[in-house]
Amino acid sequence: MPDDDAPAQPTVTSIPITTGSDGRAYVGCDAVIALLRSLAHVITSDDDPEPFDAEAIAEYLSREADALTCRAITHTDPESHRPPSPEPEGERQT
Repeated sequence: MPDDDAPAQPTVTSIPITTGSDGRAYVGCDAVIALLRSLAHVITSDDDPEPFDAEAIAEYLSREADALTCRAITHTDPESHRPPSPEPEGERQT
């Protein structure tokens, strides 16, 4: 029996992610369209007796973005997320 108090899984957990030859995570256009439609459905759903306000929608979208970020990181090389090393002082070009 499912636990009604358990937090819902983020919508993005079912989106397929592909790692490109450049080591970055990519999501297909069809998946993005499905994600946007799913989010719109959740926001406008009559299943919840309380309507969403702007703050709740922003929080919901932020959680989805965080979940997708985590999935993208797990599908890519951690080294690709490092910022570029700064140039040594003497070698800076103008």
